[in-house]
Amino acid sequence: AVASAAAAAAVAVAKAVATAEQRYDRARRTAQKELVRELCDIMTDKDMLSRLQPHIQGLVCNDLTKVDFGACNIDWNTAGGLESAAVMATAMAYSSSLHTADLTGCDMSVQVFRKLVEEGMAKNKSLSQLILAENKKMLSGTGGEVTCAVLAKVLAASTSLEKLDCGGCDISAKGLEILAEGVANSKSLTELILQKNKNMLRGDSGLKACQTLAWALAKCPTIQTLDLGGCNIRAKNLQDLAKDGLAKSNSLTKFLLSNNQGKKEKERIDSSHSFKSNVELVFENAMKYNPVDHEVYKYAQELKQFFWTIWEKELEEDGLAGKKWIVSCRKILKVTTKEHRGRTKEG
Repeated sequence: AVASAAAAAAVAVAKAVATAEQRYDRARRTAQKELVRELCDIMTDKDMLSRLQPHIQGLVCNDLTKVDFGACNIDWNTAGGLESAAVMATAMAYSSSLHTADLTGCDMSVQVFRKLVEEGMAKNKSLSQLILAENKKMLSGTGGEVTCAVLAKVLAASTSLEKLDCGGCDISAKGLEILAEGVANSKSLTELILQKNKNMLRGDSGLKACQTLAWALAKCPTIQTLDLGGCNIRAKNLQDLAKDGLAKSNSLTKFLLSNNQGKKEKERIDSSHSFKSNVELVFENAMKYNPVDHEVYKYAQELKQFFWTIWEKELEEDGLAGKKWIVSCRKILKVTTKEHRGRTKEG
């Protein structure tokens, strides 16, 4: 009787495997999203899921290049979601052509994400893009610090991961420090997106995290793009990033800072003197953080002299007293900007 039951169970498993293989074959001949949908459908079938889990390695096809977890209609934060994560992790571990894992807005728990990473992503040798945007449950607070530690290990170990997107995840300052350690030790990361993380650079802990990030940028040999848009960056943060990160990095070429309008950092230009000081600071910073033979340094040096020339001329002809200084300063800025465009076009 026992032997008969075992034989029946073996037949059932064989049929389940054959059915899954047929579904994969159909998906292989259709669009990539259909392949992912087939995998998700299998994971939501609890009976088939339990039978296929030991055999999933042999079912994974090399046509799987992108997995969009948002397209899977699965509640990841349940017992079934954890089982599904285990199957997906195995699939990712053995997919040799997988290059993108998109977890945007999945809001997985730290436990589920760790299973995906440790049993799947960490073992994959082809994954080049990991998108974790809008996952606050996964990356915020103390639990998020655990996730950042997991990500740091992946960054340090991977030789294929080029893009990491953690935008809008409410990462803490401590989480950023931990993640920066992984960036510093990465051998392949070229693009790091941290936009819309509004709390990670606040206060003294934010300053420390920013200094750690600057150190990581200087140490990472491959990083090319850093996006800190909408992160409420303060002047001190920028100084640290510029001095200890941008100036020392040999690879960074793009530094994005859109939508950073710190409430305490806004300075009202209420006189011709403050206007002149602000314009000169632009030129001085351009020369301070670029080599003498760099075109940016040369443009800044030339435009600073040009600015001085028209400033003196405006001062002699019309004066900068009273409310008239506003009109004069606008005129000077317009002429300088036009001159800059002309020079860069020629260059």
